[in-house]
Amino acid sequence: MSQEEFNHHFPIEFWRELVDRIRIEAPDTLLLAEAFWLMEGYFVRTLGMHRVYNSAFMNMLKQEENGKYRETLKNVLAFDPEILQRFVNFMSNPDEEPAVEQFGAGDKYICVATMLATMPGLPMFGHGQVEGLHEKYGMEYLVPRWQERPDRQLVERHEQQIFPLLRQRALFSGAENFQLYDFISTYGVEEDIFVYSNRLDDQTVLILCNNSPKPISGKIGPPVLMSAKEGVSYHHACGIDSRADFIWMADLGSGQQFLSPANLLLEGGDFHLQPYSHRVLTAFTSLTDEDGRWQQLWQRYADSDRRDLFLDHAALLIEPTCDPVQELLEIVRPDRAKKQIDKLIAWFGTTYAHADLATLSPERFLEIVIHVVFPRADLESSSFADLAELMGEKSPHVEAPFFRLLDRVCNHRQLRKLLKCNYHQGIDWFDQQELFQFCQILLHYRLFTASRTTATRSTEFRNEIIGLLSQFKKALKLAADSGYQVDEFLRRLDRAPAAEKVIPARRPGGMKILFVASEATPFAKSGGLADVAGSLPRALRLLGHDVRVVLPCYQMAEQGARLSKGSHSVEITLQEVTYRASLKEAVYDGVPYWFIDTPEFFDRAELYGTAEGEYPDNGLRFGFFARAVLEMTKCLNFQPDLIHLNDWQSGLIPVLLQTAYRQDNFFAATNTMLTIHNLGYQGIFPLELLRQLELPEELDSPAELEYFGNLSVLKGGLHYADIVNTVSPTYCREIQEPEQGYGFDGILRERSQDLYGIINGLDSRAWDPATDSLLVRNYSAKKLTGKGLCKQALQQELGLEVSRELPIVAVVSRLVQQKGIDLIKAIWQELL
Repeated sequence: MSQEEFNHHFPIEFWRELVDRIRIEAPDTLLLAEAFWLMEGYFVRTLGMHRVYNSAFMNMLKQEENGKYRETLKNVLAFDPEILQRFVNFMSNPDEEPAVEQFGAGDKYICVATMLATMPGLPMFGHGQVEGLHEKYGMEYLVPRWQERPDRQLVERHEQQIFPLLRQRALFSGAENFQLYDFISTYGVEEDIFVYSNRLDDQTVLILCNNSPKPISGKIGPPVLMSAKEGVSYHHACGIDSRADFIWMADLGSGQQFLSPANLLLEGGDFHLQPYSHRVLTAFTSLTDEDGRWQQLWQRYADSDRRDLFLDHAALLIEPTCDPVQELLEIVRPDRAKKQIDKLIAWFGTTYAHADLATLSPERFLEIVIHVVFPRADLESSSFADLAELMGEKSPHVEAPFFRLLDRVCNHRQLRKLLKCNYHQGIDWFDQQELFQFCQILLHYRLFTASRTTATRSTEFRNEIIGLLSQFKKALKLAADSGYQVDEFLRRLDRAPAAEKVIPARRPGGMKILFVASEATPFAKSGGLADVAGSLPRALRLLGHDVRVVLPCYQMAEQGARLSKGSHSVEITLQEVTYRASLKEAVYDGVPYWFIDTPEFFDRAELYGTAEGEYPDNGLRFGFFARAVLEMTKCLNFQPDLIHLNDWQSGLIPVLLQTAYRQDNFFAATNTMLTIHNLGYQGIFPLELLRQLELPEELDSPAELEYFGNLSVLKGGLHYADIVNTVSPTYCREIQEPEQGYGFDGILRERSQDLYGIINGLDSRAWDPATDSLLVRNYSAKKLTGKGLCKQALQQELGLEVSRELPIVAVVSRLVQQKGIDLIKAIWQELL
């Protein structure tokens, strides 16, 4: 059929007619066209489709036909730039191979994905593209047929470089302010480089992408021709101020920063793009170079990306102090070099008085010093405040505080990077040079904080510096003697007093018992559990059993007792986050106590929460504690016959023993007993906790840990413990009934053959009125005279009527429903 005949039979283009009718009859309809390759422009330009799949983006950039794609863009811009925002750009679709097969999972993929995220129009990511999945999905697929795991590295690169751009899509999606540029090297226009800018309101962004395997250097050339308007130069679009000395720029995706002389940018800049590299520059900020430091940075780094240029700028003031600090540290006998030390202290006082340093906060100063001393350190921003707080509360020129400072640093998930702490074959190691450099930081910090006062001119401060230098020398020697093993080094550095003697466990056939609790007197207490954990283990040791108690190392535990550093620690990873559990030890009342020291979870003012409510991460805290207990037990080679658990906080241990540790021969002969002190506290958390603790998905079941749409840790303990115990025979019966069962009565009835009630004992040493030194007068069952005097003293202290005849009814308890306060209220009148 000739064109003339075709036009006779079809005088109106079908799709054109459809678009026109849709616009009138269904104006809210979005028309998305799948066009033949290179017909995309026709579908939106001539036929008026609202959106069209732009296969040229995928095909040309995959083949690195960059010149052809730049020509395509130029043609669209010359006709109507608005068409660009109608394109749906993509790197794969169900008819094509997955993106990872076409573009790989490296720099080329990220380069093109950056263009996908920053070009006008609509970016489309295919199924499994972010995860790097290789399976090609057919339209008939209901589920994947390949068992693939996400490429974690590729996912992380999306999180770090692509997702930040997608969150700013409004900056890129429109075409009204879009401008394409040439990139010019000494060889002419470089077709492999895509340079374009865009703007939304007052924010401008400049994108450079090198979609080729070769490095290319050059400058940004003139803007390409646009339909119905003149092109805008890139320096005009970015607002480059000709009066500025330098321009600071930030990469919107990676957060990296760049510096360039303003006059150089006005001439097109000097950009060095590595193979498949990209930049998404924004926040063009004018700088005045008052003292030449910006010029120094330009000469040092040129066009290189930097993590924090303002940090680099401040670091130039600190760098001259490094050699004097080194000189202080290298003094062989500090006590015999007082004049030299006085001279250096005076010099530091003058240097740190510089206007740009004197106003710094302690944490910012630490960030700068660490940047100078540890240039490759990659610490979270909160770490500097943590370190400043640690240094502020410790006095490192004294032995015990110096140990506690290093102990906290080695146990801090971020700060331990400074010493290059790392586990190898179960041992935590650190680096000799890094310890020396950490001593430099301590010295810098102390000299800086003292420079804000007149303290630097005092003999007392000089003696403090001498003490600090002496501590450093001792520490460096102990580090060498310990073979640079973290735990052994800290153990030797610790000057804790000798522990009291342990009650020997000599009974033939005695059991090895691990007593796990969340609190115990005198270390930490919120309720009666602490009294049991502080007295029952002693009674068991007196019976000949080898009992060890393990607790979290709370803040109040370290404040109330002098714990000593144990010789071990363990590393536990949950959801790709690694935590360190360090062993602290004490002996109380003849019983060995172990403490799991992990500051992120337990270095808090309270045990379980504040007045505002429980800590939201309690599930993670005590889930970690459960794993740490088992790992530390293995590390110490204490193979228990019985693990005695208490309340929900340790309820995950039997769950772990029956799941993650089921094949672990170390615990093959270990049994578990869970004591319920208070059934009302059930450890209820969202089911997400299963994933956070890396527990099997099968536990999300009413027959397992699931409890009315949540997860109950106590339910897991009740289900998996070999034996369940309660604090009295009466309570044992009551909790099997609905009234006192708190929803668990059915579970407890099912386990009635394994459920026991043993009444709590009494430590007569602490609760004997015949010997209690806190009473105004002692008394006993044989001689009650003193009891009346105690009653009289109590009436006077509480402002009550003093009378021998009036009875006193007292309850020592927390005011919670489980203690039966409501029962007292109900019969109060009868009692009177």
